[in-house]
Amino acid sequence: MNKIIVESGDLNRIMKVLSRCMDKKISTRSNIQIVHENDKLTIRAANGTFLGEMSMKAPGGDGEAFCVDGDMFARVVGMCNKNIEILTDGKNCALKGIGRTRIPIVNAKVKAPDEINGDSVTVKAEHFKNTYSLVSYAIATDLSRPLLTGVLVETEDKMMRFVACDGFQIAVESMPCSGEKTGSMIIPGAFMDLISSALMPGDELELITNGKIIQARTKDMTIQCALMIGEYVDYKYLIPQTFATETKISTDELMDALKSSSVVNNKSNTVKVAVKADELIVTNNSPMADFEAKIPCVTQGEGGMIAFNERYLMNTVSVLKAEESVIRFNTATSPVLIQCKESDGIHVCMPVRLHEVIDGQE
Repeated sequence: MNKIIVESGDLNRIMKVLSRCMDKKISTRSNIQIVHENDKLTIRAANGTFLGEMSMKAPGGDGEAFCVDGDMFARVVGMCNKNIEILTDGKNCALKGIGRTRIPIVNAKVKAPDEINGDSVTVKAEHFKNTYSLVSYAIATDLSRPLLTGVLVETEDKMMRFVACDGFQIAVESMPCSGEKTGSMIIPGAFMDLISSALMPGDELELITNGKIIQARTKDMTIQCALMIGEYVDYKYLIPQTFATETKISTDELMDALKSSSVVNNKSNTVKVAVKADELIVTNNSPMADFEAKIPCVTQGEGGMIAFNERYLMNTVSVLKAEESVIRFNTATSPVLIQCKESDGIHVCMPVRLHEVIDGQE
């Protein structure tokens, strides 16, 4: 009988990540492989999209390897709040934490991640997580445009740029990186989510690609998937370079007004924004109630009235991390650029045609 003693918190964190690398609809893809050697416990999981491997400290180990149902293993681990004993006898894996649960060992293997030779860049975990959080809201969920469900990643001059665009919103944010130039690639949004959730404070994340596969590595993790192949939308063409109106406004006051406005539900899910010389007026009207909020602003240019899908505008404003935001636009139907005054990040929200808003309320 072999015994492995591990800390439940670390093991639970690993299983939460690797559970997303398992396909619970296909039994052979929900299996995980556990390897114990050199004071380290390594767990591997794979499905048709992701292949992942994560490790943690576990004293002892002589190279023992076995496979069990990963979904059941993760459930049991998730219920434990203290050290867990993993006991194996060649036929079963017993977990002792709160009580004792026996899971049969299955005759299977999970492939280890590939050794990839290609371009690589390295970024700090906190930079990756923060930068991705600023663009993730604009990743498409509509599978009819599959490439937009990914993130365009561009690397040049020691900077890595994330671009997300769903046809209604565009988000562009950058962070410093080091390593060899990788050019541009389209990484599935689900993979970006997975990596962001797996990173720990202080981690150094290495991204390696051979043009077909993207692999993310830290000292305790390796996860890979296929890159998306195709031509991403020309987002630079969609971002205006000159503007007829520019207004500066408190980010918190604008967000508070949008949150209050959302209580007034209208059929078209829209909110109207009137930009004047010294105030911005947010209005929302429905047969049940009317809402209006006036916010001080400083405007240069023509001003005007714009209508937005309320959810899209709130998504954009919610990621702005500065006291003051700058809103720039040309006409009521052209792309609206919303930025932090102190940031180079670009956030574009497409307006709704005003006549559609009026028709929708009649």
